[in-house]
Amino acid sequence: MPENENAPTPKQQHGLFIRGTFKGTQQARSFDRADGTKVNVKPKIGLDVDGTEYEVKCADDEQMRRVVGSSAKGSTLTLEVVALPPFGARGDVAFTLPGVIESRKESWQ
Repeated sequence: MPENENAPTPKQQHGLFIRGTFKGTQQARSFDRADGTKVNVKPKIGLDVDGTEYEVKCADDEQMRRVVGSSAKGSTLTLEVVALPPFGARGDVAFTLPGVIESRKESWQ
């Protein structure tokens, strides 16, 4: 009998994961609005989960390339994500890869 039957095996991972059909990627970009403000858009990974499309935000293009690797469109992709509630009372939950929040931490202070 093992010493601790409830100890997780090395294959187990804990956290929030999302699995779906890989739809593609969108690289980081920036643009200027008509009022002159500059907008920076995070890179995203597109997934189709049971007929619903989701976008998972990445910290930068390099993180996106590491996570996607050599996956082809239409293949199944499993991502560890962080679920962010919407600001305010309305809206959908946003999914991000780990590390995206930490990269914005300084701008919130």
